[in-house]
Amino acid sequence: MNDGQAGDFQQFRQLLRRLSMTTSARNHLWGDITRIHEGPVNSEITLALPGGRSVCAVVTHDSVASLGLAVGQQACAIFKASAVILCLYH
Repeated sequence: MNDGQAGDFQQFRQLLRRLSMTTSARNHLWGDITRIHEGPVNSEITLALPGGRSVCAVVTHDSVASLGLAVGQQACAIFKASAVILCLYH
């Protein structure tokens, strides 16, 4: 298997994992990573959603590295309604 085939296989494997994932969270928002802002403890990941909206998630630096998150990649924000925090901008 050459490097190109290995990369294609990894992408295919990731797609299969994505399709077979089971979770109790009912809320899934797919988007493209547009920003990764590294703070002193965590990173803030911004996803651009279809329709022009965006959502931000705060994850550890280890999670960014282990998931291989990078600007331009597609990612899914999965959350339970009990874990959502709302705020108003004044």
